[in-house]
Order: sequence, then structure tokens, then C-alpha cells
Amino acid sequence: MASRFGFAEMLQKMDALKRDLPPIIGNMGTRFFVESFTKQGFTDTSFEAWQKPQRMIPGMPAYKYPLKKDLNRRSRNILVGKSGGTKSGAHTHLKQSVNTSLKSASWSNILWAVPQPYARRHNEGLDNMPKRKFIGYSYTLMKQIEEKVNSEMIKILGRK
Repeated sequence: MASRFGFAEMLQKMDALKRDLPPIIGNMGTRFFVESFTKQGFTDTSFEAWQKPQRMIPGMPAYKYPLKKDLNRRSRNILVGKSGGTKSGAHTHLKQSVNTSLKSASWSNILWAVPQPYARRHNEGLDNMPKRKFIGYSYTLMKQIEEKVNSEMIKILGRK
């Protein structure tokens, strides 16, 4: 009687889903967080653009009189920095760290962590630094995850 409804097969598919879906969702989140650097802001229920640094605002001293002659300083994206790093490779830019921030993904928990000591300062706006959130809870991301989980469940249950 149970085989008529395919419960055993459905349970196998559910086990596979519990194993395969968390890394997929984790990667969705990682892409969403990295996108903040491209958009220059964070999307929770709506998009909130980051405050521009003084180097990008005409009339500000950092715009007129930079400490270093960097031709791209006025147009370079916020929180991205220059390409490269130190010779030892110890310096990794914030965006690159967010791109590798997925630490674990299981059915009960997905964890992202950014190791840079300055990441929290930028994300939360500590010590007179403007808040430029790039990682954290997002209603928009949660809706995308919910849609993904629902579509996968519908595939298993065979509903349209």
C-alpha cells in the first residue's frame, strides 16, 4: 500500500534535499552579499545606498587634495580598494573575503563569517565610521531562499 503513493521514494528525495540544498542556499547568500559591493549598498526590504566617501564628493578636501596620487580614487567602488595586496598575500580585500565567507551549511544552520578585523566596523558603522552594511539579515534574501526551498519541495511532491 505504501509503495502505491511512493512514500519511500519521497523520503529518499527529502533526505537528498536536506543534504544538497543548504550549500546551494549558502551560495545564494554569498552571491547576494557580494552583490552589495557592485550595487554600492545593501538590500533588506529595499535598497539602501552606502554613504559616499569624501574622495568621491566634489569640493571636499579628500577630493581636491588626495594624500596619494591615484587617478581612480574618485570613481573606484566603495569598500573595494585597489587591486593587488601585499607581497605576502596577507592583505585580502573585503569583497574577496565576503566571496569566501560561507563557513558551513547544514539543514539547521548556514554560517557566513568575514575574518577581517575591520569588516564589523564597516558593516555596523563603529567608531565614527558610516554604516555600510554588506552582510546580514535581508528580507529580500529570505524571500529568495523561501522561493528556492518551495520550488524544490514542489519538485519532490510532484505538484505544480
